[in-house]
Amino acid sequence: MARMFPEEYREDPESPSEAERILYRALQEQLPDEYVVFHRRPWHAPNAQGSARDGEADFVIAHEEKGILVVEAKSGGVARDVKSGRWHAVDHDGRRTHDLDDPIQQAMRCQKALVRRLKELPAGARRWWTVGHAVAFPHIAFDVDLFEATPEIVLDRRSLPRLRDWTERAMAHWQDRERHEPLGEDGMTILASLLAVGFELRPLSGSITEQEMELARLTNEQFRVLDGLARFRRALICGCAGSGKTMLALEKVRRLAEQGLRPLYVCFNRQLRDSCRRFLEPWPSATVDNFHGLCERFVKRAGMKVERTDDEEYFERALPEALAEAAKSVPERYDAIVVDEGQDFQPHWWGPLQSALRDGRRGVLTIFYDDNQMLYADELVFPRVDTQYDLTENCRNVRRIHELVTRWYKSGRTITSRASRGPAPVIRTYARTEELLESVEKALDELTRVHRVVPQDIAVLTGHGKERSAVWRARRFGKFTLGEEIFWSSVHAFKGLERAAVVLAEIEPLSHAELGTILYVGCSRARIHLVVIASEAAGRLAGLKP
Repeated sequence: MARMFPEEYREDPESPSEAERILYRALQEQLPDEYVVFHRRPWHAPNAQGSARDGEADFVIAHEEKGILVVEAKSGGVARDVKSGRWHAVDHDGRRTHDLDDPIQQAMRCQKALVRRLKELPAGARRWWTVGHAVAFPHIAFDVDLFEATPEIVLDRRSLPRLRDWTERAMAHWQDRERHEPLGEDGMTILASLLAVGFELRPLSGSITEQEMELARLTNEQFRVLDGLARFRRALICGCAGSGKTMLALEKVRRLAEQGLRPLYVCFNRQLRDSCRRFLEPWPSATVDNFHGLCERFVKRAGMKVERTDDEEYFERALPEALAEAAKSVPERYDAIVVDEGQDFQPHWWGPLQSALRDGRRGVLTIFYDDNQMLYADELVFPRVDTQYDLTENCRNVRRIHELVTRWYKSGRTITSRASRGPAPVIRTYARTEELLESVEKALDELTRVHRVVPQDIAVLTGHGKERSAVWRARRFGKFTLGEEIFWSSVHAFKGLERAAVVLAEIEPLSHAELGTILYVGCSRARIHLVVIASEAAGRLAGLKP
């Protein structure tokens, strides 16, 4: 069976298509697993004149060797006026009901837009992309001579039972014998980075591939939540670490942008902001910022100055209050705001934040939060909403990491995991700084040499920031340097982010509550491999046993 994105057919309630439903099922069942099929995946690309436009194909079919095929599907019957060349929809009685865009031209425009967008991506600029277009009429026997169409690129009800043969012929039709370049794994990854937005399809390597794909599937299933909440303008969504909150928040922003709205994605952490900004680049109507960055941007546009004497007062009170004042004179407004990691927002920030909405009373506001990750705010207070929803499934971590994380999850909700067991977390303790540094070096060596995790899939997280971190001061561990081959961050700054493998080091004996929060946040960043390196005192306090 072909790999489908999304994995289940999603019908557009405003424009249902029987042809797309039929073709989705046929592609899924008849094409083998070396094919990847994207259904209704939008992208943003300039048109031939360089103006901005959105692109979306009914189906994009990809094969590592054969190339890419863009398919436009049409339901029911069609007719074409010979003199004018205009197309019309035809009902069961043979009556022309309404005009249609030329589906062959539609498919060709999508094909050209997709090629332009692929060429815009840095990794795709110098490649030759074999991308063809085709049309599908699964309800009728299509007369290619009458419609002056190329037979190889037309699918009708007669060829539907032999869909694999048709697909191979259509792809072969577009292959330039002299210039055709197989997509390969790299090309498929580039295409997925454009069309699998919201599905967390990552380049995979080594022994973690199967588990990564499983976690991507579980994340994808969470997207159904947004379908159920679409009718509510204001929603509060609580989810445990790993429940897909950030992916849902980004998908919510994408959907709002696709509706022609101006959405704002806002979080607390700058690292999370930067990651999400890259993710949402294809949707320029979407703005991504962290809360204090938003405040400073509005203040600057208003020509105001905020005195900065005490950092705590500046960030806690002065900047938020200045945002509310600046919004009175700054014309920039958003139709919707999506808040990620909402537990980090102070209660008195919500008013200033909503002043950035075009309609402060009815503007769309969706807040995602985890009441177990309160590293910054002292209490949870949220604006009034229309509905609340709990995400109770962990779809980020393999089950053994999930089981460790749940030790520090304090809530009346029960969280579950359907992921495979995965490798057991490694627990190590240290009494001296030298032992800490030796353990970090050993962990990096084992992850890369034994488990064959590539360095860019590893993060070293520490309980201290740069000023106090002995790990950061050492930086060089074997053949790796933190901040170069291996990513480093404090636990606080890495909230909302993740890596395939995490070394959680320099965990010191804080109060029991703070230590539990640090371990809950830090351990839950690892998808597949986790190494915890804690001081002996912290290990005893948290019940960690090597």
